[in-house]
Amino acid sequence: RNGTWSLIMAGLFFQPLRLRVAARSAGTRRFWQWVNFVFNRVDHSRVREVGPDRAAAEWVLRLGGSVKFCSTDHWTRDYNRLPSEPRETLHLEAIDVSCTAVTNNGLEHLAGLQYLTTLQASRCKFLHDDGLMHLAHVKDTLKQFDISHCHGISDAGLQSLYILKFLVSLNIFDTPGVKHRVDSILKLRNALPSCNITS
Repeated sequence: RNGTWSLIMAGLFFQPLRLRVAARSAGTRRFWQWVNFVFNRVDHSRVREVGPDRAAAEWVLRLGGSVKFCSTDHWTRDYNRLPSEPRETLHLEAIDVSCTAVTNNGLEHLAGLQYLTTLQASRCKFLHDDGLMHLAHVKDTLKQFDISHCHGISDAGLQSLYILKFLVSLNIFDTPGVKHRVDSILKLRNALPSCNITS
């Protein structure tokens, strides 16, 4: 009987503690969701000021990613090392946001990028199907795309890739959200016959 009473008292003691921990966890999640929103939000005034390529590069570096411009032969991760050339000649060629907190809305930064050929977005846990719709902005230039290990991508999301007719390399390895994998990959191959698909 004493053992049972002790268990009851322990349950009463720890229940508020569990609630407090859960509340703190929920608060922490909301905080980081807000941070991700702020870091991924398109600053349209900044785009008008410096152009879409520079604005997109700044967004990528804020997230901890890296970029490559047509005028350089190296990747840049340091904000202070971004090229200072005029916006008319500053063209973003490649973006790597792998392992960052890039979100669906963040990919709105692709608008206006007329020279982007490479987009690496592996292991992006906040990236889902809706984000892939923004690839329409770069459908005429994108050649390499990597969304491996992105668990938020499903069969429906892969259908958004059909318009990427110039794609030559696509990595969709470890995308468990794609439930009908064989069928989806077959449709991708039919839509993108010149693309090498890693699955």
